[in-house]
Amino acid sequence: MSTAQLQYQSQSVAKPYFIAAIGLFVGQVLFGLIMGLQYVWGDFLFPEIPFNVARMVHTNLLIVWLLFGFMGAAYYLVPE
Repeated sequence: MSTAQLQYQSQSVAKPYFIAAIGLFVGQVLFGLIMGLQYVWGDFLFPEIPFNVARMVHTNLLIVWLLFGFMGAAYYLVPE
């Protein structure tokens, strides 16, 4: 089995963007789960994370991880 080589050296710039996008996506999923549990059990983590704050963070994480993913894709697809 052979390992895949990068066609251009500049494609390695995209790796931190993809890693950040994956981390932000995981954060978005976690805040979505927190919001779902707060919807079912109204007082789940309420003093620490109010529902309106969790909703705002969940939406902002969606925007930011998509931007990081698109930036990583742009750096990966555009040659040197």
